[in-house]
Amino acid sequence: MSYRLYVRPVSGEGGRLPDETAPWRYDWLLQDAGGQVQAQGEAEEKDAIEQVLRQNDLDNVRLTGLLPAENVLWCTAVLPGKQSRYLRQALPFAVEEQLAQDVESVHLALGNRYEDAYSVAAIDEPLMADTVARLSQWSADLHAVYADAALLPVDNGRWTFCIEGSDTLIAGAGGEWCRLQTQNLPVYVETLEAASGDDETLPVLRIYVTPAAREAHSLVIAALEQSERFSVIVEDLAASPLELLAHAHHLRLCQPINLSQGPFATDSGTQSPWRAWRAWRAVAVVAGIWFVLQVGLEIGQGIYFERDAQHWQQQALSTYKSIFPRESRVTGQNMKRVLEGKLRLASQQGSNLGFLPLLKQAGYQYSVIPDKGNLEFDSVNYSQDRGELVIEMKADNFDKLNQLKNGLTSAGLEARIGSVVNDKNSARGRITITGG
Repeated sequence: MSYRLYVRPVSGEGGRLPDETAPWRYDWLLQDAGGQVQAQGEAEEKDAIEQVLRQNDLDNVRLTGLLPAENVLWCTAVLPGKQSRYLRQALPFAVEEQLAQDVESVHLALGNRYEDAYSVAAIDEPLMADTVARLSQWSADLHAVYADAALLPVDNGRWTFCIEGSDTLIAGAGGEWCRLQTQNLPVYVETLEAASGDDETLPVLRIYVTPAAREAHSLVIAALEQSERFSVIVEDLAASPLELLAHAHHLRLCQPINLSQGPFATDSGTQSPWRAWRAWRAVAVVAGIWFVLQVGLEIGQGIYFERDAQHWQQQALSTYKSIFPRESRVTGQNMKRVLEGKLRLASQQGSNLGFLPLLKQAGYQYSVIPDKGNLEFDSVNYSQDRGELVIEMKADNFDKLNQLKNGLTSAGLEARIGSVVNDKNSARGRITITGG
């Protein structure tokens, strides 16, 4: 089973992350393939989180990094064409005026297209490099890096707020996101109201709030509920904000921009050879055991059938020599060829049927019986003076003997059954065959 590990570094005031020399602490959540939360924690270091993975013997884990949205700017870009290569070449020029720093020091990630513009995520390139370097040291495979607010669940015509303490995550249906101080939300909503126009249909503003945040910011929430341009829905958040983000991402209720693009792209669809081997190690062991057992079985069957063939070859040779005792050059290897030659020679003798033609006909009629059952030949005798082939036979019932006799008769031979002895579970008889 595959697992996804979400980690969000704990930021300081203003969303600032520790510098390159200081360790990061993470809020984290482990989710299985079905979206169920298996474990989570707050403000823990990397080693403590990986200890949980080792204790549960989890190998196939995909790591998803979430950066505080203060560190990732959302902007838009009107770009010509549709080819990815040309879009990325034109991207810096399309967003340069929206950035507060030199575009050459910013890492840009291209997102989805909304109406006539693309969503773009911009992050300080050294910060992105530091983030990828830290997350690449984990035992889990780094799959993606997102701005945390970009994972909020949104629908068409809806804004989503998640109030967690002094900060609030915000995401809109147009792909936008940001993170604000909670006390500034009424002013922000006023700007949204001014931009919403005079449409008769009220857009939805859904607010998720933790119990502690509801108590601490009751006045702010009350002010938001008084909005005349939004249909405000306030929902208590029983789970952690990180669990809300992970749940929305699993159900694809959001369309975040993966910052792992360009020079920071990760092999999100593949694993390193060593991790792939670890993931498939159990399968390889089972396949190896199966292969060894199968080869052993094939060798054993080969030896058994070889010995069985030698046994029947010797028995056939003994029967042949009992009929032709004067032929000393016949072996198990050339017996079939010699016997075919005799049958060929006998068939050229026309109506003067002898031992071999009669035996050939008897063998053929025996082979075409639909259900041979326990029909067996006990002995075969031939009288050259009378031109008769006498076969002592045993079957599970008399009908089998009669079927053989009728087949011989239909082939133009004369056949009769004599000396029949019927037992409880079998019938014995002697079939005498002549040329007719």
